[in-house]
Amino acid sequence: MTAPSLRFALVFHAHQPVANADEVVRQVIARAYRPVLTALAGHPHLPFTLHLSGSLLERLETLDPELVECLGAMVESGQAELLGGAWHEALLPLIPAVDRHGQLHAYRHRLHQTFGVQPRGAWLAERFWEPSLATDLAGAGYQFTLLDEHGFLQAGFEEAALGRPFLTEDQGHPLGLFPISKGLRYLLPYADPDQILAVLEGRAHTHPGSVWVFADDLEKFGAWPGTWDRVHGQGWLQSFLDLFPPDATGARVRPVTLSQAWDETPPAGLAYLPTTSYPEILRWSLPPGLRPDLTRPGTPRHFLVRYPEVNLIHKRMLAASQAVHDLPAPPFDLLRQLWLSQTACPYWYGWFGGAYLPALRLHAKAAATRAETMALKKARRPLRSVTLTDFDLDGREEVVLSTLTQWLLAKPDGAGIVAWEDRQTGFDPLSFMNPWPEEGSTGGPPPDPLLPFEDLILAPGPTLDHLRHGHLQVLGSLRHQRFDTETFEEPDAMGVRFAARPAVLLPGGPRPVELVKTFRLDGRRRRLTLDLEFHNPDDRPLELSYGLRIPFSSVGAEPSPAFQLGFPEVGLAGLDGLTIGEVCGVGEVTWAAPKGPGTRITIDRPLSIWYSPLMTEIMQEGSRTPIFQALVLLFMTQLRLEPLGRFALQFTFAAPETRPHA
Repeated sequence: MTAPSLRFALVFHAHQPVANADEVVRQVIARAYRPVLTALAGHPHLPFTLHLSGSLLERLETLDPELVECLGAMVESGQAELLGGAWHEALLPLIPAVDRHGQLHAYRHRLHQTFGVQPRGAWLAERFWEPSLATDLAGAGYQFTLLDEHGFLQAGFEEAALGRPFLTEDQGHPLGLFPISKGLRYLLPYADPDQILAVLEGRAHTHPGSVWVFADDLEKFGAWPGTWDRVHGQGWLQSFLDLFPPDATGARVRPVTLSQAWDETPPAGLAYLPTTSYPEILRWSLPPGLRPDLTRPGTPRHFLVRYPEVNLIHKRMLAASQAVHDLPAPPFDLLRQLWLSQTACPYWYGWFGGAYLPALRLHAKAAATRAETMALKKARRPLRSVTLTDFDLDGREEVVLSTLTQWLLAKPDGAGIVAWEDRQTGFDPLSFMNPWPEEGSTGGPPPDPLLPFEDLILAPGPTLDHLRHGHLQVLGSLRHQRFDTETFEEPDAMGVRFAARPAVLLPGGPRPVELVKTFRLDGRRRRLTLDLEFHNPDDRPLELSYGLRIPFSSVGAEPSPAFQLGFPEVGLAGLDGLTIGEVCGVGEVTWAAPKGPGTRITIDRPLSIWYSPLMTEIMQEGSRTPIFQALVLLFMTQLRLEPLGRFALQFTFAAPETRPHA
């Protein structure tokens, strides 16, 4: 038999976010996983390589065990090769080395337990590569991985040289690298099978004895928008598989697994690649205005810069990892909880929404909180603490308050709170995504990002119509004011006191005003109290319109969330989160998110409260999609302070069953 001119490696990757509901996963199973794997099983002579994330494998074992058995039979026969990788599809460069080691080893062991094989190759989430990963992957027992050809071209190789695997190393630890063809990714499943075969045979002619790797999402074959009818309804998949008959004597193209290609093809030599991924995600990591500039390479780490909300999840995960690994031997259930917070999905934004989807973002952040809480309790370390630290590593010090039931992160810049977590559930009602500039956004430049508990000085006579039509005139925001900071501890509480004396620009000119904001966490219950104190240091009366703005997040990713807002004093209940409205003279508000604990807000004197949705509009799966992020409450009052006069307000935020002190 004449040796084939081209070895064609067909590689599929499958993953579903852990936060996706079972009905969503079932739909993907029905539209992609089951029909594709069943069709491949009907062509037992056709080898292929598959990566399933660990979390998806667990879902499949519950939702479609027969499909797992089908896959197991193909693995046993040698038709299917399985790739390992991080158990929970983590972006490996973004997580601590100890967790890289743990996830890589644990999932490799899991595949051996389930299918009886030791995977030789590893899949990298989003194909995100940094050179030091060679040490991690080789140390976990992997011989090779696969990366987009873009990284090889960045490093200085010509496309014509990418017909074999390469070798790299880090600190003397060798690892094989397969280039992934961008051209093949764009051909399958969009070109007709005959055209694909012509391309493959053309490659065999120009690159005899080489390997060509197709590697992309399995969901692309039926679950992506517009693909079901073509791939399955019009018979594309069957026609494509029929290109490779059982009797392929003399064929110039031979399908192989990656291990077959590795064993049969001598390496092309050394390759040292820069930080890289696939070109699309590198472009998405840049601000929209820079994306056309081809001299800007981009890096997935820049998502932590573009989106402070993502950076906070990342730093929360790092803190949880530190707490977990401070234990001498963390139990596996605790590691699993930590690894859930490291799932790649909320750490980037692109075709599928990523960080803008509240369910993905809040699920990861909550997992980090639960992991940290479990670890501290297991170590018998105190949960109660007050810390001044640069928690988000942005160069500015923050205040961290921790109790048995709550975790709070406050910023002296603006005297706002960016996180208020329930330690039991991990839910954070302040975790939302601002509408950052993105491709496909409409309506002009986005507004300034919101800071929870932001103080606003408004023009005289604000009305709801000003808010509804985007004409609310803010004379001044204290978000950029650096407040003096003082922390305190009491027997049953702890807190932070922020104080500033800004000059407020009013219609009559700038006027000084002293503002003290005291946040106090209850030591035993989920309850937060805010005391506001205003002081007029001038010898003239001071009048101003003051607003305290707080966005409360939801857990739904749909444009119409099941968000319940109520004002018990006036008999209003069950208001939709998309509603814009005003309630005057009330001192109590209740709200509940679909999957998070509700909150009851009380004020010690009646105020006017405006409510409106915070929406983000992004391009998701090719369509402009509005996503509900938060319900924004604006607590309004008209202040009149006599010379040297004072005014005080108290807000209490608690679980619905928790009544405030009398």
